[in-house]
Amino acid sequence: VVVDTFAENRSRNVIQLAHELDHEEIKEKKALNKIFAKIDVDNSGAVSFDELELGARRIAEFRHWLRVLDIDSADLRELFLMVDQDRSGEIDPEEFVEAMYRMKHTESKTATRFVKHMVTDIARKQNAIEKVVEQKLSRLECQAISVAGEGHEHPGVREPTGGVSEHSAESEANFQE
Repeated sequence: VVVDTFAENRSRNVIQLAHELDHEEIKEKKALNKIFAKIDVDNSGAVSFDELELGARRIAEFRHWLRVLDIDSADLRELFLMVDQDRSGEIDPEEFVEAMYRMKHTESKTATRFVKHMVTDIARKQNAIEKVVEQKLSRLECQAISVAGEGHEHPGVREPTGGVSEHSAESEANFQE
């Protein structure tokens, strides 16, 4: 009976906690929508990078959010690029609210793991690209050497090393006769 009572209370606590979290999320997202409206100085319904930067300087509530997220003015461009999910060059209210809320409530260890994963993936792709570029450069060098070697068969073409082609040497010999 004691175990059943404990389990029942725990279940109620989980449900209550979930309701509290839902209520808190709604409250914070409303606040973020108000912040967005203040940042959107031209009332276009979207925020440009310039408006975001200006908002970070002028709007206290936004500065507080940035402070909580440990985002300074040097990080604003990166924040803008992360929040602009559709790469439109502007942030719409949904992008702003969801991203800011998620950033505040994502556990930092999880975020660090995601970043580590992304950086590792980028490094792997970069290494693969470097290999391909090195192979292509090597082929181009071989082709350039081959073309330069064939140059002596064409009249008046000088060797890249400063030598003269056979034809030029022949012409010079004929000229001297």
